[in-house]
Amino acid sequence: MSTRKARQQAAALLESGLRQFEQGQFDQAREACERALKLAPRDPEALNLRGAIALQSGDHAGAVAFLRQAVALAPDQSAYHAHLAYGYVGLGHLPEALAAFERAARQAPDEPALQLGIGNCLGLMGKAAEAEGVLRRLVERHPRFALGWFNLGKALEEQNRDEEACSLYFRATQLEPRSAEGHTNLGLALSKLGRFAEAEHAHRASIACNPGYAASYVNLAIVLNALRRLPEAESMCR
Repeated sequence: MSTRKARQQAAALLESGLRQFEQGQFDQAREACERALKLAPRDPEALNLRGAIALQSGDHAGAVAFLRQAVALAPDQSAYHAHLAYGYVGLGHLPEALAAFERAARQAPDEPALQLGIGNCLGLMGKAAEAEGVLRRLVERHPRFALGWFNLGKALEEQNRDEEACSLYFRATQLEPRSAEGHTNLGLALSKLGRFAEAEHAHRASIACNPGYAASYVNLAIVLNALRRLPEAESMCR
Protein backbone atom coordinates (compact mmCIF):
# COMPACT_ATOMS: atom_id res chain seq x y z
CA MET A 1 0.00 0.00 0.00
CA SER A 2 1.33 3.45 -0.89
CA THR A 3 2.09 5.93 1.86
CA ARG A 4 -0.56 8.29 0.51
CA LYS A 5 -3.25 5.62 0.48
CA ALA A 6 -2.31 4.53 4.01
CA ARG A 7 -2.68 8.10 5.23
CA GLN A 8 -6.08 8.42 3.55
CA GLN A 9 -7.31 5.20 5.13
CA ALA A 10 -5.96 6.26 8.53
CA ALA A 11 -7.75 9.60 8.24
CA ALA A 12 -11.04 7.88 7.37
CA LEU A 13 -10.67 5.49 10.30
CA LEU A 14 -9.82 8.35 12.63
CA GLU A 15 -12.89 10.31 11.51
CA SER A 16 -15.06 7.26 12.11
CA GLY A 17 -13.45 6.65 15.51
CA LEU A 18 -14.00 10.23 16.59
CA ARG A 19 -17.65 10.10 15.58
CA GLN A 20 -18.13 6.83 17.49
CA PHE A 21 -16.37 8.29 20.54
CA GLU A 22 -18.68 11.30 20.54
CA GLN A 23 -21.68 8.96 20.31
CA GLY A 24 -20.46 6.91 23.29
CA GLN A 25 -19.54 3.86 21.20
CA PHE A 26 -16.20 3.44 22.92
CA ASP A 27 -15.33 -0.13 21.90
CA GLN A 28 -15.93 0.65 18.24
CA ALA A 29 -13.97 3.90 18.57
CA ARG A 30 -11.04 2.04 20.13
CA GLU A 31 -11.00 -0.50 17.31
CA ALA A 32 -11.10 2.19 14.61
CA CYS A 33 -8.38 4.18 16.35
CA GLU A 34 -6.09 1.17 16.72
CA ARG A 35 -6.49 0.35 13.04
CA ALA A 36 -5.64 3.97 12.19
CA LEU A 37 -2.51 3.81 14.36
CA LYS A 38 -1.33 0.68 12.57
CA LEU A 39 -1.41 2.67 9.35
CA ALA A 40 -0.10 5.94 10.84
CA PRO A 41 1.62 5.22 14.19
CA ARG A 42 2.89 8.79 14.56
CA ASP A 43 -0.39 10.57 13.89
CA PRO A 44 -0.88 12.88 16.90
CA GLU A 45 -4.66 13.11 16.44
CA ALA A 46 -4.96 9.33 16.52
CA LEU A 47 -2.71 9.13 19.58
CA ASN A 48 -4.76 11.81 21.33
CA LEU A 49 -8.04 10.04 20.54
CA ARG A 50 -6.63 6.71 21.71
CA GLY A 51 -5.54 8.41 24.93
CA ALA A 52 -8.98 9.97 25.40
CA ILE A 53 -10.60 6.55 24.95
CA ALA A 54 -8.24 5.09 27.56
CA LEU A 55 -9.17 7.93 29.94
CA GLN A 56 -12.85 7.18 29.47
CA SER A 57 -12.28 3.51 30.37
CA GLY A 58 -10.23 4.36 33.47
CA ASP A 59 -6.92 3.19 32.01
CA HIS A 60 -4.95 6.22 33.16
CA ALA A 61 -1.52 4.65 32.66
CA GLY A 62 -2.39 3.70 29.09
CA ALA A 63 -3.83 7.17 28.48
CA VAL A 64 -0.64 8.85 29.66
CA ALA A 65 1.47 6.63 27.42
CA PHE A 66 -0.51 7.59 24.32
CA LEU A 67 -0.89 11.24 25.24
CA ARG A 68 2.79 11.79 25.99
CA GLN A 69 3.46 10.70 22.42
CA ALA A 70 0.75 13.03 21.12
CA VAL A 71 2.10 16.12 22.91
CA ALA A 72 5.65 15.29 21.82
CA LEU A 73 4.50 15.30 18.18
CA ALA A 74 2.13 18.29 18.48
CA PRO A 75 3.13 20.39 21.50
CA ASP A 76 0.94 23.32 20.45
CA GLN A 77 -2.37 21.46 20.94
CA SER A 78 -3.94 22.50 24.25
CA ALA A 79 -6.45 19.63 24.20
CA TYR A 80 -3.64 17.08 24.14
CA HIS A 81 -2.01 18.64 27.20
CA ALA A 82 -5.38 18.79 28.97
CA HIS A 83 -6.07 15.11 28.32
CA LEU A 84 -2.58 14.29 29.55
CA ALA A 85 -3.25 16.30 32.70
CA TYR A 86 -6.41 14.30 33.43
CA GLY A 87 -4.42 11.11 32.95
CA TYR A 88 -1.85 12.25 35.49
CA VAL A 89 -4.63 13.18 37.92
CA GLY A 90 -6.01 9.67 37.60
CA LEU A 91 -2.58 8.28 38.48
CA GLY A 92 -2.22 10.66 41.40
CA HIS A 93 0.78 12.37 39.77
CA LEU A 94 -0.32 15.86 40.75
CA PRO A 95 2.83 17.92 39.98
CA GLU A 96 2.86 16.47 36.47
CA ALA A 97 -0.88 17.11 36.11
CA LEU A 98 -0.44 20.71 37.24
CA ALA A 99 2.35 21.29 34.72
CA ALA A 100 0.24 19.82 31.91
CA PHE A 101 -2.79 21.96 32.83
CA GLU A 102 -0.56 25.04 32.91
CA ARG A 103 0.82 24.26 29.45
CA ALA A 104 -2.72 23.76 28.13
CA ALA A 105 -3.90 27.00 29.74
CA ARG A 106 -1.08 29.02 28.19
CA GLN A 107 -2.26 27.87 24.78
CA ALA A 108 -5.99 28.34 25.52
CA PRO A 109 -6.20 31.12 28.13
CA ASP A 110 -9.95 31.64 27.64
CA GLU A 111 -10.88 28.04 28.46
CA PRO A 112 -12.24 27.99 32.05
CA ALA A 113 -11.93 24.22 32.50
CA LEU A 114 -8.14 24.51 32.26
CA GLN A 115 -7.93 27.14 35.01
CA LEU A 116 -10.26 24.94 37.03
CA GLY A 117 -7.84 22.05 36.56
CA ILE A 118 -4.96 24.19 37.81
CA GLY A 119 -6.92 25.25 40.87
CA ASN A 120 -8.06 21.73 41.64
CA CYS A 121 -4.53 20.34 41.35
CA LEU A 122 -3.28 22.97 43.77
CA GLY A 123 -6.10 22.11 46.15
CA LEU A 124 -5.33 18.39 45.97
CA MET A 125 -1.68 19.20 46.68
CA GLY A 126 -2.71 20.93 49.90
CA LYS A 127 -2.11 24.43 48.53
CA ALA A 128 -5.55 25.83 49.29
CA ALA A 129 -4.48 29.48 49.37
CA GLU A 130 -2.84 29.22 45.95
CA ALA A 131 -5.90 27.38 44.63
CA GLU A 132 -8.07 30.19 45.96
CA GLY A 133 -6.10 32.77 44.00
CA VAL A 134 -6.43 30.84 40.74
CA LEU A 135 -10.13 30.19 41.26
CA ARG A 136 -10.93 33.77 42.21
CA ARG A 137 -9.39 34.96 38.97
CA LEU A 138 -11.38 32.29 37.15
CA VAL A 139 -14.79 33.37 38.51
CA GLU A 140 -13.97 37.03 37.97
CA ARG A 141 -13.41 36.24 34.32
CA HIS A 142 -16.22 33.65 33.98
CA PRO A 143 -18.88 34.62 36.54
CA ARG A 144 -21.46 32.18 35.09
CA PHE A 145 -19.17 29.16 35.48
CA ALA A 146 -20.78 27.23 38.34
CA LEU A 147 -17.89 24.82 38.86
CA GLY A 148 -15.58 27.75 39.43
CA TRP A 149 -17.69 28.98 42.36
CA PHE A 150 -18.12 25.44 43.69
CA ASN A 151 -14.40 24.72 43.73
CA LEU A 152 -13.61 28.15 45.15
CA GLY A 153 -15.96 27.24 47.98
CA LYS A 154 -13.99 24.04 48.56
CA ALA A 155 -10.73 26.00 48.66
CA LEU A 156 -12.15 28.33 51.31
CA GLU A 157 -13.58 25.45 53.31
CA GLU A 158 -10.12 23.87 53.34
CA GLN A 159 -8.96 27.08 55.04
CA ASN A 160 -11.77 26.82 57.64
CA ARG A 161 -13.61 29.80 56.15
CA ASP A 162 -16.96 28.07 56.28
CA GLU A 163 -19.18 31.16 56.22
CA GLU A 164 -17.58 32.36 52.99
CA ALA A 165 -17.68 28.84 51.56
CA CYS A 166 -21.43 28.65 52.16
CA SER A 167 -22.08 31.76 50.13
CA LEU A 168 -20.02 30.39 47.24
CA TYR A 169 -21.69 26.99 47.31
CA PHE A 170 -25.04 28.76 47.29
CA ARG A 171 -24.02 30.78 44.27
CA ALA A 172 -22.90 27.61 42.49
CA THR A 173 -26.29 25.99 43.12
CA GLN A 174 -28.06 29.09 41.83
CA LEU A 175 -26.10 28.80 38.60
CA GLU A 176 -26.45 25.01 38.39
CA PRO A 177 -29.55 24.01 40.37
CA ARG A 178 -29.34 20.35 39.28
CA SER A 179 -25.94 19.81 40.89
CA ALA A 180 -26.43 17.27 43.68
CA GLU A 181 -22.81 17.74 44.74
CA GLY A 182 -23.27 21.49 45.02
CA HIS A 183 -26.30 21.13 47.29
CA THR A 184 -24.51 18.47 49.35
CA ASN A 185 -21.46 20.62 49.99
CA LEU A 186 -23.68 23.55 50.85
CA GLY A 187 -25.60 21.41 53.33
CA LEU A 188 -22.45 20.07 54.96
CA ALA A 189 -20.94 23.54 55.30
CA LEU A 190 -24.18 24.90 56.80
CA SER A 191 -24.20 22.04 59.31
CA LYS A 192 -20.68 22.94 60.42
CA LEU A 193 -22.03 26.40 61.22
CA GLY A 194 -25.01 24.98 63.12
CA ARG A 195 -27.48 26.27 60.53
CA PHE A 196 -29.43 23.03 60.44
CA ALA A 197 -32.74 24.28 59.04
CA GLU A 198 -30.93 25.65 55.99
CA ALA A 199 -28.83 22.49 55.78
CA GLU A 200 -32.00 20.40 55.68
CA HIS A 201 -33.22 22.35 52.66
CA ALA A 202 -29.87 21.86 50.90
CA HIS A 203 -29.78 18.11 51.50
CA ARG A 204 -33.39 17.72 50.33
CA ALA A 205 -32.42 19.57 47.16
CA SER A 206 -29.50 17.17 46.71
CA ILE A 207 -31.84 14.18 47.03
CA ALA A 208 -34.20 15.73 44.48
CA CYS A 209 -31.29 16.00 42.05
CA ASN A 210 -30.00 12.46 42.66
CA PRO A 211 -32.50 10.30 44.58
CA GLY A 212 -30.32 7.20 44.22
CA TYR A 213 -27.36 8.56 46.19
CA ALA A 214 -27.50 6.98 49.67
CA ALA A 215 -25.08 9.43 51.31
CA SER A 216 -27.54 12.28 50.79
CA TYR A 217 -30.11 10.48 52.95
CA VAL A 218 -27.48 9.95 55.66
CA ASN A 219 -26.55 13.63 55.55
CA LEU A 220 -30.20 14.58 55.87
CA ALA A 221 -30.68 12.13 58.74
CA ILE A 222 -27.80 13.75 60.64
CA VAL A 223 -29.41 17.17 60.22
CA LEU A 224 -32.84 15.91 61.28
CA ASN A 225 -31.26 14.33 64.34
CA ALA A 226 -29.66 17.67 65.21
CA LEU A 227 -33.10 19.25 64.86
CA ARG A 228 -34.46 16.59 67.26
CA ARG A 229 -36.81 15.21 64.60
CA LEU A 230 -35.83 11.65 65.45
CA PRO A 231 -38.58 9.64 63.69
CA GLU A 232 -37.81 11.46 60.42
CA ALA A 233 -34.09 10.86 60.92
CA GLU A 234 -34.71 7.15 61.46
CA SER A 235 -36.82 7.03 58.32
CA MET A 236 -34.00 8.57 56.29
CA CYS A 237 -31.52 6.02 57.66
CA ARG A 238 -33.85 3.15 56.77
